[in-house]
Order: sequence, then C-alpha cells, then structure tokens
Amino acid sequence: MIEMVPRGTRVVAMRFSEPMHQALERGWKTQTRRQLSAGNCALERGEFQRLDLSGGRVESGAWPVAGVRCRRETPAGQRSTVVLPRIVPNVVIWSRRGQSGPAARRENATFYLRVTEVRASRLIDISEQDAYAEGVLIFCPPEQQAADYSTRCCAAYCFQLENLGKTNAARWRAGSIDREVQSRGRATARDAFALLFESINGPGSWARNPWVWRYTFQKVTPPGVS
Repeated sequence: MIEMVPRGTRVVAMRFSEPMHQALERGWKTQTRRQLSAGNCALERGEFQRLDLSGGRVESGAWPVAGVRCRRETPAGQRSTVVLPRIVPNVVIWSRRGQSGPAARRENATFYLRVTEVRASRLIDISEQDAYAEGVLIFCPPEQQAADYSTRCCAAYCFQLENLGKTNAARWRAGSIDREVQSRGRATARDAFALLFESINGPGSWARNPWVWRYTFQKVTPPGVS
C-alpha cells in the first residue's frame, strides 16, 4: 500500500533521467546520490556562498549523521563549519517524466517520493547493495532480465558502455572503470553505477570521488489523491 502525503508537507522538485523514471516506475530505484552544491546544501551558520568546498578540507568521520564538517584556511585562521542537506527526512520529492524547467508543473508530477534517510558519504564508498538500489539494472536488456544477478549486472554495464562508446569509444574504453572491470573479468552493479555517474558528470568524475548526499526514499500518494 502506498502511503499518502499529509497536507502541509514540504514538497520539492528533483530531476531524474528517463531510465531512472523507468526504474522508479518498476520499484527498482529507492536511492539517489547528488553531489554537494550550493543548491542542495545549507550551513550550520553563515552563508553557503562564502564557503568554497573545493578549497576546504573535509574531515573524514567528523560529521553528524546527515552533515559534513569542513575546514578551510582564512586570513583570520582556520574556520570550521558543518554543511547540512536542504532536503531532509520526510520532505517529499516530486518529478515529472519527460519535462523539466518551467514546463514541469507539480500538479502534473509523475512520482512523489518521501525521503526516509539522508546521509553524507564519499561517492566511491557506495556498496553493491546501494548500487542496486540506485536502479542501475534498468539498463539490462529485457532478454537478460531473467538471468542471474551477476549476468544482469554485466549486461547492464555493457549496455551503458556500448551506448557511451558511440559518442567516443576511446575516451570511455580508456577509463579506469573499464580497465578495472576488464582485469576482474566481470562487472557489478557498482561498476554500472560508476559508469552511469560518469555519463552524467563526465569522464573522471568517479575517480574524483566527490562528497554526495545519499537520499533514500519511498513512493507516496500526493495530498488530495486517494
């Protein structure tokens, strides 16, 4: 049974690609990761625009459950602040399939997703289980979807690699992700997610290992809909 959204709940928009909309529709996607940015972060104190995350030092292990503690050098000495997510548990995300920007109106949303957990982590710390929860096996061709998990992971990975390669095969084939897969002899859901991340954020983005918000969510019914 799909939970209903109580009236008065904070609702925000979030974009998903068409394959990820398909994964949401099938119930294969229950997580998403987004890089820390001015748009999705708030500070414990002060204005976010005054903190350059790229120039600061993130303290590994020194953050609260849903925040990241950063330090940076200033003329007055070292300054520390905690970066917090703007989207927190119980906030509801909406997304409109096939539309973005002003054309995407909330009343025409395809999905409503209630956030159940938010955590900060390094990108490459994603586990195999979490990569599966990102919905990457949606890229597995239909004829392979009845196969075992390992075969489906490899099929999903190869499908993405082939499609990316149509643009610039050398660029993607030379990537560290594919070299590791080739040396291992098989691909995992984690490899498929790494390739998906690079397809969105560009070659080398996986290796840069940025800080991300990990949102976990579940489908809900919008207010006023029974």
